[in-house]
Amino acid sequence: MSVMEVISKICAFIPEVKRPEVEPPLKKRIMWSTIALLIFFIMGNIPLIGLAEESKTTLIQFQEVLASRMGTLLTAGIGPIVLASIMLQLLIGAKIIEIDLADPRGRATFQSLQKLAAILFCFFEGFAYPLSGWIRGDPIILGLQIALGSIVLFYLDDLVGKHGIGSGIG
Repeated sequence: MSVMEVISKICAFIPEVKRPEVEPPLKKRIMWSTIALLIFFIMGNIPLIGLAEESKTTLIQFQEVLASRMGTLLTAGIGPIVLASIMLQLLIGAKIIEIDLADPRGRATFQSLQKLAAILFCFFEGFAYPLSGWIRGDPIILGLQIALGSIVLFYLDDLVGKHGIGSGIG
C-alpha cells in the first residue's frame, strides 16, 4: 500500500461539509455567510481558559496578517489553513507530490490532503504558541483550545465556500 493510499484512508475519516446538490438561492447563501461571520466574531471574543494576563499583548502586530485575535479561540487565525494550501501547492509544483490537478480524482486527492494538512497544522500551531512562550499558561489546555478554534474556523471556511457567498479563505 502506497503512502497516498494510506493518507486517502485517513482522509476518509475526516468529516466534511457536503456540497449542496443544487445551487442554494442567494438568500440562503447570505444566511450561511452571515452565520459563519457571526461565529467568527464570537470566537474572536472568547478568551482562552488558563491564559496568563501578560500574554495578551504578545505578537499583536501579526493579528491583521493572520486574521487572528491573540488570547482568544482565534489565536492561530487562518494561518493553518493558508499554510496547508501553500505547502501543498509548492510540493505539487516541485513534483515532490505527483497529483494531476486537471483530473477530478487528482483534485479530490488534493482537497483531502489539504484538509488533513490543515488539521495537522491547527494542532501544530495551537501548541506552538504556548510551547514557544509567545503566550503563557498550561501548554496542553491552551494548545487544545487554539487547535480546536482553528478547526472550527477551517470548517466555517468550508461552509462558506460550499453554501455561502465567495470562496471562503482559500
